[in-house]
Amino acid sequence: MLRHVMLVRLPNGVNKDQTVRLISCTALAVFFFAIAACAGTDSGKHALGVTDPPAATPNNTSTTSTTPAPVPPTGSSSSEPLPRAGDRILLDGRVSMQQATSLANLWPGNYEVEGNLAFTNNMDGNGTHALRIDWASFNGVCGDAGAHMRNYLPQPYSKHIIVSWKQRLGRTPTGGGVGNINSFQITNSGNGCDANAGRKELLVCRDNADGGCYDRMDYLWPGPAPVSPRVDNNNQNLNFQVLPGMQFDPQSHVGQTIVQTVELQAESSTGASDGIVRVWINGIKVIENTHARIGAEAFNRTELPSTFNSPAQAQSEYIWDVVAWAPQG
Repeated sequence: MLRHVMLVRLPNGVNKDQTVRLISCTALAVFFFAIAACAGTDSGKHALGVTDPPAATPNNTSTTSTTPAPVPPTGSSSSEPLPRAGDRILLDGRVSMQQATSLANLWPGNYEVEGNLAFTNNMDGNGTHALRIDWASFNGVCGDAGAHMRNYLPQPYSKHIIVSWKQRLGRTPTGGGVGNINSFQITNSGNGCDANAGRKELLVCRDNADGGCYDRMDYLWPGPAPVSPRVDNNNQNLNFQVLPGMQFDPQSHVGQTIVQTVELQAESSTGASDGIVRVWINGIKVIENTHARIGAEAFNRTELPSTFNSPAQAQSEYIWDVVAWAPQG
């Protein structure tokens, strides 16, 4: 098993690939006066850039690929955090992964790899290096499939961490993997499997006697369709849903770059109910709770990726630009 550390970072900026409907106006001239009709725009919907994914191409397609920019969501924007001067970097693969040659040297630190994980040096046809996850089809046998990248965070453990990464669902023409190009299925509730069959995106463990599983925080893309992101603390029987009026279905973003940032802050003391849970997707805050009763233990490990409940088909995905940090001040 390989051991090295992993951090998740969010990229700077989001390209604006957004369609804005403009209503142009025609100037009307009456004798010596001109009256201009005003332009208007669509009212903002609190939906996170839901656009049609690129059409799937045959499995043997040999065309080149480029990485689509994250689709900017519509609705009220809320800037996602980025590491600042003075913040404590816990894991950083933004530069080191692009210099890596294998899973053995993705980034400095202490990590271990388990499951169908691979390394690609050309995810998008532009030479972008990425971690690749190859999921086998469940083939009628329901249950969790595991592909674990466990990153053991440096001590002293922090009670406030932020993890960010880029992700693309569906095999690319140049990145290698399994399944059809630009084809990915997140849920699998129609084949006798659990209705919540889906993807566990990020698992964050705690500094406690059992090694970190108790009071752990799980960031999920659960079934049934349509998927609605959620953060769970199973030991406290808590789940944190998307904010009212917000929606993001990753199934609508297959073949696109998805940027995700998860912020977790433990309670100041057990029962204080002052923990923080926040999630940003493509630059928009979609989950927020600032009175979270999630326990007071610090965070000692991340798993990105983690598990997939009953993948409906053979398929691949990619993760890169991972960074994790502890905000200071």
